[in-house]
Amino acid sequence: MVLILFLAAILTILFTPYLHNYFVADSFWHLSFGRFSLAPEEVWWRPCYGRVFWRPLAWSADAGIYDLAGLEPFGNHLADAVLHGLNALLVAGLAWILGRPLERERFWRYAGAYLAGLLFALHPIGVLTASWLCCRSALFGTFFVLLSLIFFLQFRGRVWAIALSGLFALAAMLSKETMIAQPALILAAAWLFPAEGLRGLRRLARAVRETLPFAAVPAVYLGWRLSVLGQIGGYEPIRFQLSFFLPRLAYHLPRILMRVPRDLLFHHLEPASPNFRMLAAFFLLLLLVTGWRLLQRERPLLTFCLVWLVIALAPLWNVSQMLAQREERLLYFALVGWLLLAPAGLAALSRPTWRALALCLWILVFYAYSLADLPALKQWQQVGRANQALAVAIRQKVTEIKPAPAGGRFYLLGLSGDQYYLDPMVKLGLPLEYLGNRFMLGDHPSLVWEFLPALPEPAGSAPGPEAAALPHEEVYDTESHNRLLGVTPPDLVLAVQKDPQARVWEWKGDLVLDISQDIRALSYRISSMQNNYSVRRLLLPTWSFFREPLPWSWTLSPDCRADKSDRSNEALALVSLGQDPYLLSPEVRFHAPGAAAVLIELKVAPRDYLPPDQAEAVLMWSTEEDSGFRTPREIRFPIQADGEFHTYRLDLESNIAWVRSDLVRQVRLDPVSFPTRFWLRRVVFLSKDEAKPVAKKEAGEEEK
Repeated sequence: MVLILFLAAILTILFTPYLHNYFVADSFWHLSFGRFSLAPEEVWWRPCYGRVFWRPLAWSADAGIYDLAGLEPFGNHLADAVLHGLNALLVAGLAWILGRPLERERFWRYAGAYLAGLLFALHPIGVLTASWLCCRSALFGTFFVLLSLIFFLQFRGRVWAIALSGLFALAAMLSKETMIAQPALILAAAWLFPAEGLRGLRRLARAVRETLPFAAVPAVYLGWRLSVLGQIGGYEPIRFQLSFFLPRLAYHLPRILMRVPRDLLFHHLEPASPNFRMLAAFFLLLLLVTGWRLLQRERPLLTFCLVWLVIALAPLWNVSQMLAQREERLLYFALVGWLLLAPAGLAALSRPTWRALALCLWILVFYAYSLADLPALKQWQQVGRANQALAVAIRQKVTEIKPAPAGGRFYLLGLSGDQYYLDPMVKLGLPLEYLGNRFMLGDHPSLVWEFLPALPEPAGSAPGPEAAALPHEEVYDTESHNRLLGVTPPDLVLAVQKDPQARVWEWKGDLVLDISQDIRALSYRISSMQNNYSVRRLLLPTWSFFREPLPWSWTLSPDCRADKSDRSNEALALVSLGQDPYLLSPEVRFHAPGAAAVLIELKVAPRDYLPPDQAEAVLMWSTEEDSGFRTPREIRFPIQADGEFHTYRLDLESNIAWVRSDLVRQVRLDPVSFPTRFWLRRVVFLSKDEAKPVAKKEAGEEEK
């Protein structure tokens, strides 16, 4: 009871100022499911959000919490904070059960349990996970895994406890698929903490027998999942071949081992900050005080913590790029294994003086974590306020249109690609008559949530706009009354001319401006410039790269140098030395709309695997008005690392950032983003007349 009251007080003090924070990022998908799903129970037998994830229990909770809290941030954040508090209590309960070596010293056993629960509650990873609605699946998954383990260990061998523990394990998997390894935790607990004094093979055999009933749980879950999705799912299709797994492990594993320990120990604290140095000093002292004793006297508990960390981090084997930002949800479950080391360290010490010193050090760690929470929560608050200001401005602009548009396509410029959730964010606060419209990013792919009852009736036999004026759509399976679409924006200049439902808006400062007329006026300017440059072709730059010196004084970044050992003379051989190699053109001066396309002929040394964050090259440009290289003045395109030359054709006239630029001053090419060798043969800007035969040739090759 003391721990419950203390936890409630701490979490209340910490979260109360932020319970009214507006939502961020993927939270809007969960709220949309709650608001628009007329049959939320369908998630138990049909796909939702496509076929990558399937988390019916967590999604059902989304619908239930929406029924109680609606769109109010307070109720939604409160539900997650309470669930996080319950998880902290369960961590304390698990630490109490595992602290049986201190059975005769109840004070220290309580101290270890309280310490584990409080550290879990206040660690920045835990706090930020509880502050983000889309992390609810991690909260529920951890909750049910902890319940399953506690019932297994506390009521060992009882049939009803095994049944409940298995049921909780299934609930964990139905909340988050990465919990499928829960039986491995049961096996580790049964082997490391035997009910009887067994040793060797007899001990292992007993652990296997105790775990056998739990082996059926993943089988049930996988069978259910396959029947719903028709596939395992995940971020990429899995091929059970060594040639598939080994390159991914070789790339991702070192990055996981470098990033995860730092996040668990220090989260995002800067090494130069006082808080980081304070934590580093505390951990060093704890290592000196408890490290050797932990290895000597508490090897089973230490091994269990390490097994927990391995099991929790195994699902990251091919997604280490997701640890770059907002990664707290990926480490929430792993946090339990790390913080169980705190009571283990207390149990390993035999003298009260050393225990008191270790306890004081852990309390100081607790204090340092609480200091780190406030800036992290304030940062989330700023992101939420920016989302709220944008959503309110767009809703006001839309609702000023009378009568309400039906089937409108609104393209927003001035936003980053990270705001792919724009459509549900706007629709959550719109009246029903406005829900048939789409709100899409104008220069990035985004996602659209369509509420089917709000869509306008089909226009019958009336011809619609040509395909080039419409966004490219990819439909994802979801609940029967809704539809989730992945959309790529069209040529916006063509869209405002050919599509009567298209509008182009721009987010500038704190205003939403309708720039549809300005974009429409670009058509004449583009046509005039293209005709001019078709006649005077030499005004567009062309560079051929065969050997040093670089043509026309191109310069290399510090991460890039010429490979003088290459004697082929077929192209300029270059070596990337780091993560940011680029080539910078000499100063040029031509009107951007005059170039219809650009050809880049490039070869990259063969690699078995290109991770998502290294699979693209980037073309950037600066203008007379702005000499910097920054978004949105960039075009990303996928590359092939197969040791062969490829000609990449980038369509410039359909890129809204390009055609809105005036005089191009300089071009920057980032061919790769990793250490490797590559060869650059040419960079050619094409006029409209030159681009047409190239496009026809490519279309013929694709058809062939």
